[in-house]
Amino acid sequence: MLNKTRNFKPYAPVLAAILCLSFTSLAPSLQAAEAPLPVTTLPGEGSSEGIRIAQRKADRAFEQGNYERSLRIYERRLAPKGDKHAHYMIGLHHQNGFGVEQDLPRALAWYALSAERGSAEARQLAAFLSDMLDEADQQRADEIFAELQQLYGDRVLLVKAIRRDQRELRNRTGSRVGGGTSPTRVITEDGRNLNGDEYYAAIEARIFYRTQLLGGTVTLGELELIDTPTEVDSQD
Repeated sequence: MLNKTRNFKPYAPVLAAILCLSFTSLAPSLQAAEAPLPVTTLPGEGSSEGIRIAQRKADRAFEQGNYERSLRIYERRLAPKGDKHAHYMIGLHHQNGFGVEQDLPRALAWYALSAERGSAEARQLAAFLSDMLDEADQQRADEIFAELQQLYGDRVLLVKAIRRDQRELRNRTGSRVGGGTSPTRVITEDGRNLNGDEYYAAIEARIFYRTQLLGGTVTLGELELIDTPTEVDSQD
């Protein structure tokens, strides 16, 4: 199991037994992949300082009972980044009616999204709610989950991240790390100080690893993901 961005806390009762959810996830390919490289590889991991500040603000607001504020930060700032803790906490808000009208099918959908990387807590809560809902609410939860996956699922965010890295490679001449063939040094979001060659090598390694997570067997030169004019990318 991959490390979480932050520790999860089971704020509500859960079932001892974990049901096998029928949701599609990245778990098989992630488990089969090699050990992660020392670069940002998964959505929500290796976040910038701005995102870490938002995480702390959301968690603090929740602990203080300011649920409307915490939910707003989780939904607007963190969920689009692939922050699995945020997905979990949004489910918690909807399950308990914290700052929003209680909505158990929506809570189940958010817990299922949070469980993409194998979180035991999220899977337990999803199982707990799944056991409570009738067939109609289960169907609604499935529909909401499908919508959330298209927005914030690991597969979708990984493809967007690969596209951003491809653009960075295509624009390497005259880029922010220097022009021509002798780029200067760059400070990455995780604080590493790299020269131009190291910076672009890290990008290439990140693209390769992310394509493996998606089940791809193509080489960097063969990978072609075409951007659409209307696409709005979120930053890592």
